[in-house]
Amino acid sequence: MMVRRAWIVVCIGVIAVCMASCGQTYKLDSITIAPAAGYVLTTANPQGALVVTANYSNTKTAVVTVNSTYQMLASPLSSTTAPSSVGGVPTVSIDKSGNVTASATATACTYAATTSGGTTTYAAYPYSAQATYTDNGVTATATVPINVATAPGCVTP
Repeated sequence: MMVRRAWIVVCIGVIAVCMASCGQTYKLDSITIAPAAGYVLTTANPQGALVVTANYSNTKTAVVTVNSTYQMLASPLSSTTAPSSVGGVPTVSIDKSGNVTASATATACTYAATTSGGTTTYAAYPYSAQATYTDNGVTATATVPINVATAPGCVTP
């Protein structure tokens, strides 16, 4: 009789836990991209892989790299200095798996020089890799910088 009561208590406990968790939904809060610093793509290392992680309201996370969509945003430099493509070849591209690649045939300048009071300073104007992920009607977006090794004839820091 004692064993039977113990089983009933255990069963009721399990049912209570299951019912308490039923209907709970957790919403997508944000996404993050690793590496957060992005990449500096060079001739020796023209590729980098991004990892997109979804962050939910219940503090859980999930890697959603292959479920995200990607877009390369052009450098804020003038289009004649840092083109998004050269002869139809993208300067920097990103595939469905989050792999970023600098084109070997379409190089771009991603540094600009500013001279003030006789002092020259260099500023990086990177491209950006943007990831977007949607879950249950909630969309989150994040970006990371992508610097391309300065091409011959361009300003270097």
